[in-house]
Amino acid sequence: MSNDTTAPSNKKNGNKTMKKIIWTAAIVALIVLAGFKLNANQEETKAEAALSEKVSESIPVDLGTAELETLKDAYTASGSLEAAVDISIVSETQGTIIRLLHKKGDRVRKGELLAQVESSAQNAEVLAMRNQFKKAEADLKRAQNMAAGGAMTDQQVEQADLAMRNGEAQLKAAEDKLRKTSITAPVSGYINDDHVQLGSYINPGMAMFQLVDISTLKLNVKVPESRVLEMSKGKAVDITLKVLPATTFTGTIISVSMKADDALKYDTEIELKNEKDSPLKAGMYAVANFKEQSDKTFLTVGRDALVGSVKAPQVYVVRDSIARLRDVVIGQMTADKMVIESGLEAGDRVVLSGQINLTDSTKVRAISH
Repeated sequence: MSNDTTAPSNKKNGNKTMKKIIWTAAIVALIVLAGFKLNANQEETKAEAALSEKVSESIPVDLGTAELETLKDAYTASGSLEAAVDISIVSETQGTIIRLLHKKGDRVRKGELLAQVESSAQNAEVLAMRNQFKKAEADLKRAQNMAAGGAMTDQQVEQADLAMRNGEAQLKAAEDKLRKTSITAPVSGYINDDHVQLGSYINPGMAMFQLVDISTLKLNVKVPESRVLEMSKGKAVDITLKVLPATTFTGTIISVSMKADDALKYDTEIELKNEKDSPLKAGMYAVANFKEQSDKTFLTVGRDALVGSVKAPQVYVVRDSIARLRDVVIGQMTADKMVIESGLEAGDRVVLSGQINLTDSTKVRAISH
């Protein structure tokens, strides 16, 4: 009887052991499978990273070519119109303004009184110095007469003469101080600004009026080396204004600098007569249009190639897929091109866009051209 009871118990235990083995094998299989999957994902990630790194080795850029070409467009240069006369009238005296005859916007003539400063003290000083001078003159004549009769020495006459000369100098100084209490216009023009009011107390050096004469205007422009030989004193120049695009004015070159600035540009000054009923005013943006004498061939690249400022221009030149930063000298500029005076040769490939991602000796690949 006891053997029959033990057999079912052993069979039951054997079933439990088999289940544990199966579950353990399944778990191990899952772990192995997960390991293979993780390893495959890592290999895939590495491959993608390698591909990305390979692509990022070169920066995509847009390229252009330096070319020799004839620029048939008339050369232009721009600037702001300036008044031929633009001066600040400052006080040369001190005191209270008791008369103010003109204000901002008034037109005045040369020598016209603009303001009067209280001058009683200066008037009194002039009167005293005049009396002193007259007395010194009389003393000198008396000394000369007495010296002629032997009653006075030559040394005494010299002292009297010196006293008279000192009195004369003091009188002139007092008269000059009195004159400075009357503020007058040194030239004809318009009062563009005023800085004083009736009753204001002024001191020497204080700004009182800004006087502008726009009957003649000036336009200062920069001319590149490639064009400076075309500039000559007396040459007529067509001038247009942004506010008056349909009207052309005529100016005359009055000076060309003998020395270029740091950007190899030459200051050229153009004079423009402003008619009485003309709408031109100082400060207006103007464009000088220079007429070409003959067609010339220039080395040009697109304006977009410029890196840095006009004063220190650079471009990226590409050779063997490597972009190298190079200093250049630029001349005139049109709407979409710039003339290269030096630094490039015809056929050089330059970067037109994508420079923001570049440094010197960066590897690049062309996306166009």
